[in-house]
Amino acid sequence: MSSQNAFHDGSLKVPELHLDIEPLAHNYATYLWELTLYRIQKSTYNHLEKPAVAAFKLHRDQGGLTKEQKLEYKAWRDELEVSEIAAYNALSVGIEVTHSFQAARIAADLPLVEPAYCIDPTEPNERLQVQKEFDVGRAVKHLIVSGDDYAENLRLWQDDSGRCYYNNSIVMATYPQLSPVAELQAIKRLGVKAIEEKPWIPQWLAELAGIRRNGRPLDEGQWVYHQGCVRYKRVEDEFADEWKKITNNPFARPLPYQPTRQKGGHLRFDRGNRPPGIDCVKWTKTYNLADSEVYKEFGRRKERSIAARKNGRTRDRALMRLVEEGLIEADFVDSDP
Repeated sequence: MSSQNAFHDGSLKVPELHLDIEPLAHNYATYLWELTLYRIQKSTYNHLEKPAVAAFKLHRDQGGLTKEQKLEYKAWRDELEVSEIAAYNALSVGIEVTHSFQAARIAADLPLVEPAYCIDPTEPNERLQVQKEFDVGRAVKHLIVSGDDYAENLRLWQDDSGRCYYNNSIVMATYPQLSPVAELQAIKRLGVKAIEEKPWIPQWLAELAGIRRNGRPLDEGQWVYHQGCVRYKRVEDEFADEWKKITNNPFARPLPYQPTRQKGGHLRFDRGNRPPGIDCVKWTKTYNLADSEVYKEFGRRKERSIAARKNGRTRDRALMRLVEEGLIEADFVDSDP
C-alpha cells in the first residue's frame, strides 16, 4: 500500500484541529506553495528557454529576422525578467509568515511537519490555480492537527514523491470540498482552459526553436516521460476512474454516439449536427479545433484520436469550447447530434 494511502488504519481517533491558527497556517502553506512554484519554474524554464535563445541568435546572425520579431523577442525577455522579479518580491513576506505560524504552532504543541508540493509550471495557469487551491487547502487542515500519531503519518507522506492528496486521511473525511473528486469537478468546470497550451513564448519563436508555445518539446511523449521522472500526474490521470464518471456524457447525449452525417466539410461523418444557434462555419471550425486538441492530448496517436471522434469525446470538447465562449449554456443537452 502506498504510504500516501496508509494514513487511517482504524486505530486513530478523530484528531483535534486547532482552527484558531488556521489563518496563519493558510498563509504559511500558501507561501510554501508559491516558493515551490518559483523554484521549479525558474529551474524548468532556464532549461526550456535554451533552444529558443539559440534559435533566435542563429537566425538573427543570419539576417533572417524582421525588426518586429527582434522587438518582440526583447519584449518577451523583458517580460520574463519582470515576472521573475515580481514573483521573487512577492515571496519577501516569507520570513514574517513563517515566524508567525511557527510561533503559533509551537505554542499549540503541534507536530513539526511540512507540506510538500509537486508542480509542473508548464501547465495552464488556470489549472495551476486550481491545484494551488486544493494543495494548500489540504495542507492547512493537516498543519493544524495535533498528536504524535498523526505527525508520523504525515511524515510518511513526505517520503512519497508526486502530489499529496492525503487519501484515506480521517481529517479529509470532514472536508469533502477538498477531496480529489471536488478537484476533478473544478478541472471539469475549466473546460478547454485546463488543457490549453500556456502562451509562454511567441508562436514564431516556438516554431523556429522546434518547441511548443508552453516550452515543452513538440513530441509530447518526451514531456510525459519527464513528468513521470518527477512523479507528477494530472489529477484526472491519478484518479482516472473517478474522472471517467464525472466526464462521461457531460451533455446528456443519447448513447451510443451516432452523429448525423453532414453534407460537407472536414470530418463530416463524425462532428454531427451543429447546436441550435451555431452556424455551420463556426461549428465546423470549433470541431476541427477540438479534434486537434484531442490529438495533441493523446500524444499525437492517430488511433486514439480517431476513437475519440467515434465515441463522442471530440464532440464533447467542441461543445465545451462553445460553453466557454458563452455561445451555448453549460447545461446544454445534446439531444440531436
